[in-house]
Amino acid sequence: MKLYSFPVAPNPARVDFYLAEKGIALERVVVSLIEGEQQSPEHLARNPRGVLPVLELDDGRYLTESLAIIEYLEELHPDPPLIGTTPEQRAFRKK
Repeated sequence: MKLYSFPVAPNPARVDFYLAEKGIALERVVVSLIEGEQQSPEHLARNPRGVLPVLELDDGRYLTESLAIIEYLEELHPDPPLIGTTPEQRAFRKK
């Protein structure tokens, strides 16, 4: 899998924090928002909306929302659980 992101953008940062907490290492590709690379034909082929992050799966499909990426990775790497294992745990997190 390969993660396309930009380190200081809010939604990519959410995925970065999750990966750090879980200890998951992914190949990373920086798509510079400053240079407008998110509007390049290569990136628009990954995500027609031109936003980040984008997770490229091993089969060539893409996940293009930070929450979908986190939930997908949580299913692949359930221990330790970070988003809860039941609907109640996900909805009513302890503070």
